[in-house]
Amino acid sequence: MKLRPHHLIVVAGMVIGVVVGDVVLNTSPAVIGWVFGLGMGLLGGAFVAAITSGEAIAGSGSTGGGSAHRGRRSAAPWLEPGGDDPKKRP
Repeated sequence: MKLRPHHLIVVAGMVIGVVVGDVVLNTSPAVIGWVFGLGMGLLGGAFVAAITSGEAIAGSGSTGGGSAHRGRRSAAPWLEPGGDDPKKRP
């Protein structure tokens, strides 16, 4: 599997989550705070990466119920070659 730039967002979310779990969450065994922080960071990082990259986190990203198409990009206007410029849209 080839790592893409948006995977760094997920890793950064995990690191931030562990730091938050250690500093903010005051739990008796620190490991519990780390686990909850890691989970929150992983969830938040995956969400931000999915929004910014346009790729589905799970499934094909379509509601048609068909088979999954790996690598298929969404039709978000800021990800298309024309961008937000209405003159370049079809």
